[in-house]
This record gives sequence, C-alpha cells and structure tokens, in this order.
Amino acid sequence: MAFKDRNKPGHDQFGFKLGSKKSIACEMYVDGGASSEDVRQQTGGGTQLQVLYEVAAQGHRVYKKNGFNMWRHTVKLYHIEVNPDPIGKIRYRSLKKADMEQLGFKPYAINALATIYLFPKYLYRDLPRGLNVYTIFGGRYVVGDEELSPNTTHRSGEGYLEFGLLPSE
Repeated sequence: MAFKDRNKPGHDQFGFKLGSKKSIACEMYVDGGASSEDVRQQTGGGTQLQVLYEVAAQGHRVYKKNGFNMWRHTVKLYHIEVNPDPIGKIRYRSLKKADMEQLGFKPYAINALATIYLFPKYLYRDLPRGLNVYTIFGGRYVVGDEELSPNTTHRSGEGYLEFGLLPSE
C-alpha cells in the first residue's frame, strides 16, 4: 500500500483529495464515528471500509463500538482517533521491540528462548513480499511465497494474527 503525502494542497490530513469519497468517509469516521450505511448514503457509493485500513497503517487508531441508528437499532460505528504524529512507511525488517509495541504488536512466547510479536490484523494488507514471518508454532514463512490468511486470528483475542515477527536487535 502506498502512503499518501499528507502535506499536498487540496488534500485532507490523511492524504486523500478533499471532497473525494474517501475524504468524506474519513471526516465522518473522525467526527463522532459513522456506520457503514451512513457513509454509503453520504458518499453515494460504497461503504469505504478499506479506507480504515489505510488510515490505521498511517498510525491512527481505528476502532468500532456499538451505537444506534435513527430507528434505535444497534449498529457498528467505526471511529478514527487521529494521531498527531502519524508514521510513514513501516520498515518491517528493522523494527525493534519498542517500535512493535508502539504499532500495537502483541508479544507471544513460543518457548523459553523465542518470543515473536503478533501482527495486529489491520497491518495484514501492508506486509511486503519477501518478509520472513513466524507462526505461533515456530514455523517460518515468506510473504508472497506461501499463502498467509488474514482470517487466522490468534485465540487470545480478536485483532491479532497467528504469525508475527522477531524484533531486530
């Protein structure tokens, strides 16, 4: 995924062109949250849920919680909490422990000697080809050579995958 230049004139704080469907959706998600149906009606098109992955990869916090629509039915509201100091492109091969914790990775001890850091689910689309990742069972895979599923979530809780990285020294 290419990161947007957030400093270009005519673009919002996330790097999307002002007035575009993505920009409108982001504005709705920041201003009190929005359901996918609200965004669909406002933009006249799709739900723009893919924009949440792009914004999360920039270092902003994306979360969802239950809310109510105009008929008082429970719906999922998506929110973006803006990070005042967003990150640029993640360089996975040189991440240190502190960087991984800041990005939301979760430590997982494979055995007494090895600890991997599980990927947050939102980073799945941003993994570069050729990156070595490790499973919770100790296996090693290369992104792009083997099929890694974003649906393989860790049993300790939603939001983490069953594979991760070893921190660099």
